[in-house]
Amino acid sequence: MKRVLFFFMVFLYTYQLGAQIVFSGKVSDENQQVLAGANVVVKQSFLAASTNMNGEFEFVFPKSGKYTIEISFLGYNKLITQIELFENTEMEFILQLNDILTDEVLVLATRAGTTTPFAYSTIDREEIIEKNNFQDIPYLLKNTVSLITSSDAGTGVGYTSLRIRGSDLSRINVTVNGVPLNDSESHGVWWVNMPDFAQSVNSIQIQRGVGTSTNGAGAFGASLNFQTNQLNREAYAAISSEIGTFNTLKTNITFGTGLLNGKYSVDGRLSKLKSDGFIDRAYSDMESYYISAAYFSKKTMLRAIHFGGREKTYLAWWGVPKVRLENDLEGMNRYEEHYLYTAEQTEHMLYSDKRTYNYYTYDDETDNYLQKHTHLILSHQFSNYLNFNLVGHYTHGDGYYEQYKISENFSDYGLSEFIIGSESISSTDLVRRKNLGNDFYGFTYNLEYSNSKIHAFMGGAWNQYLGSHFGTIIWAENAQYIPINYQWYNNRGIKTDFNFFAKIDYEILAGLNVYADIQFRQIGYKIYGNDDDLRVLSTDTIYNFVNPKVGLFYKLSDNSRFYLSYAIANREPSRNEFTDAEMGEIPLPETLYDIELGYKFSSLRMAFEMNFYYMDYKNQLVQTGELNNVGNAIMTNIPESYRSGVEIVGGVKLPYGFEWNGNVTLSQNKALNYTSYTDNWDYWNDPTTEDYQIQTFFESTNLSFSPNLIVSGNLIYRAPKIFSFSCEGKYIGLQYIDNTSSLERSLKPYFTRDMHFMFDISSSYFDKIRVKLSVFNILNQEYETNAWVYRYFYQDNYYNMDGYFPQANRHFSLGLALTF
Repeated sequence: MKRVLFFFMVFLYTYQLGAQIVFSGKVSDENQQVLAGANVVVKQSFLAASTNMNGEFEFVFPKSGKYTIEISFLGYNKLITQIELFENTEMEFILQLNDILTDEVLVLATRAGTTTPFAYSTIDREEIIEKNNFQDIPYLLKNTVSLITSSDAGTGVGYTSLRIRGSDLSRINVTVNGVPLNDSESHGVWWVNMPDFAQSVNSIQIQRGVGTSTNGAGAFGASLNFQTNQLNREAYAAISSEIGTFNTLKTNITFGTGLLNGKYSVDGRLSKLKSDGFIDRAYSDMESYYISAAYFSKKTMLRAIHFGGREKTYLAWWGVPKVRLENDLEGMNRYEEHYLYTAEQTEHMLYSDKRTYNYYTYDDETDNYLQKHTHLILSHQFSNYLNFNLVGHYTHGDGYYEQYKISENFSDYGLSEFIIGSESISSTDLVRRKNLGNDFYGFTYNLEYSNSKIHAFMGGAWNQYLGSHFGTIIWAENAQYIPINYQWYNNRGIKTDFNFFAKIDYEILAGLNVYADIQFRQIGYKIYGNDDDLRVLSTDTIYNFVNPKVGLFYKLSDNSRFYLSYAIANREPSRNEFTDAEMGEIPLPETLYDIELGYKFSSLRMAFEMNFYYMDYKNQLVQTGELNNVGNAIMTNIPESYRSGVEIVGGVKLPYGFEWNGNVTLSQNKALNYTSYTDNWDYWNDPTTEDYQIQTFFESTNLSFSPNLIVSGNLIYRAPKIFSFSCEGKYIGLQYIDNTSSLERSLKPYFTRDMHFMFDISSSYFDKIRVKLSVFNILNQEYETNAWVYRYFYQDNYYNMDGYFPQANRHFSLGLALTF
């Protein structure tokens, strides 16, 4: 690795020595005031820079020619101009003050800037439009650094998930317009509740590691920051439809009034998405909408946004047992012999397709949920240096999932057995619903100050969550003594989350910035009632966290930049980690110490970035196989664990309109002094057996779902305004599905490749006609992206009960979009 880095640095140095033309510029406004920090981009290249404190920038070009320069600065109209260079050239650029305050200021406080010393990627509107199809947001992002995706139905529709640096969404902070999206109790994000949301997104920033201070859940692997659609000054309307394999159909209508009377705008979207899924009966039926109305003046912007979604998704949460995937007849029959499945369930597994098998067969085994979000946004510019943002928000969610259960004991539902004649009835088949209703509301705010040397923010949020969890029996075979719509559990959660942060980016010397950021966060959480296992819940706890971050950024030249940062983050336990803990015990919060060291190089035809990271966890909550006093698996604090690695990102502009970009992550992800627990079934058959769980100690072991190697590559061809083509490939290395480093319990490495074609057709009737064709998994690979496992010891042998999630074989989609 050292030799590779040495030769690469030599190549970059000699590359710069061969440069022929220096182009320098100065950016100011109409009053000759220099604009420090203006963004300067050479279009169709990797060159980008920000002006220094004197408003100056410099680029080195390898040859003469025509180049398109784009210059932007907050509060000013974007300037796009073409220049032709034959020799070293200096130019001055004048930006005109924007006649209205636009949306750009809204997310600056929670995003990384050009001199912020963290690893991040930003996806703009143009790239979102190119990549957006019927699949959900994790799949739109799937080729970004250190990211892995999974889909329960196998197609990227319905329940989908992602991991970054091995951390799942319960450890990734997600915000929309600075408003927390993570569920306050579970910490998760359910993309199924907001299908086709990408159609209403202007940009997405992914910060890896702790990143900058933000609102909501602590970032333990990364943060995702979404900004919804910005002002479009021109009126527009579009309709698009996409059809695909597995009876997939997505249709949406978007529209906007443009800027009316120089002050007002309205934008909207309606979407419908249906798919049968690759897995048997794993269908999805989803709808969503987005509406925005805004008022603009020179110093003030007011915007009201309302968006939401409804979904009905057939459950595919169980996965496919490994014995079914491998056609292991003895293993499948063992599921019945060990009382894991009934005879009917085993027969269904035996006669199902090995890759599309679904454990669930009941017609209404579905998840049903409606979620609605409202944001009220105020942005005001006090001066050229000072901006203020305030967002009030309210989210309401309501839904349930329905299940058919076989031979359930009355006692598990707080009911007594009853007698018919001489027979005592203690169990019944039944249909139950687990219901969730929640309300989340509050406000976020930030104040930004910026001049030629300082970029500073002060902000925070106050949010409260009210959650209601209850279960009802809606049908039972033996229902004589069960009240109608009987509730067997009912509990409430109240969570209040307050945070305050202050951050500063200060240029202490030319090209050298120091970054400091501190956040105070207080969480108060109460749970009361009884849980689905009839345990009484009683939690009332308060956490106070201080999360500091410091860093340095050094611009060696407009081509080369270094950064170093150190950050601390804290995360409170989730609802399940409270409810599944031993009675009277409270799980400890987790702490992460994150070091990031990076180098970035960019030129006209090439870009390169390397980031080293070391993430040291204290008291990380992981599954060990340990059970609580009623037999539920619990997340347990482990004292020491870490993730370390290097992320390499690169891109090359090739001749004739071709471009290649890709990334590689090499990492180690370890738990230290870890003890796993395995259920000992012989304990219940032989009272002389020592313990009901067998313990195994590991001095060092691999963390689950954390591959040591992730590689992504994308070859792109563009004929502007006519045609584009991309071929994407992704390799994911071996992943363990528990923390014991067992190859028997692992996901095999896999490599997938997708191809996308996009045609833009001129028409006298429409502004644009766009045709998109995508071929997914063109190599027709059989692979699984996720799994779960339950391990037990029985009759002197170890056995597994598990579920793997196969992904679809080769499949297609074809889309047509008409823009008016």
